[in-house]
Amino acid sequence: AGLGSFIGTAIGSRVRGTDKPDLLVLISTGVAATVAVLTAFTYSILMAVVMALVAGITNSLGKTALDAIIQREVPESLRASAFGRSETLLQLAWVFGGAVGILLPTVGWIGFTVAAVLLVVAFGFTLYGRNRPRGIRMKDPRKVAHDQLTSPSGPHPPADPPTAPLTEPLDPGAPRPSDPYA
Repeated sequence: AGLGSFIGTAIGSRVRGTDKPDLLVLISTGVAATVAVLTAFTYSILMAVVMALVAGITNSLGKTALDAIIQREVPESLRASAFGRSETLLQLAWVFGGAVGILLPTVGWIGFTVAAVLLVVAFGFTLYGRNRPRGIRMKDPRKVAHDQLTSPSGPHPPADPPTAPLTEPLDPGAPRPSDPYA
């Protein structure tokens, strides 16, 4: 898996300039699911090693593509939060995968069958997300609030977002007379 991660990072740095990271996520998930299904049906040590290599490669490529998608589609003011959330979700996925691995019996084909099922489901969600209309995937909440259907007075131009609302210090007001630190 470590060698696969290294290879995936090397490949990811070469294809970073591609304008279709969505396709890279789809291909990575599909390849991982396919190899997991093959490993589940033809379990051997060699197939387990191949699966580990493919898992490392597709993990690195998928992470690189996810970062590119966030960079491309998330506004700059929300990008740090989006990266933090994606990293948290990926770490939780690692924890979930580790917990599943610990809870399963140590029979190889059972583990790879569970992994194959989870990867096929993930591939289905990825394929479904790719084929949904773009308007469903991404709506600007500032524009939705002023839509004709949600605003009785008709459409209004979207308001500019407040400038750095989380970086301005709060005004605590005047100290209270009962405050022992005043």
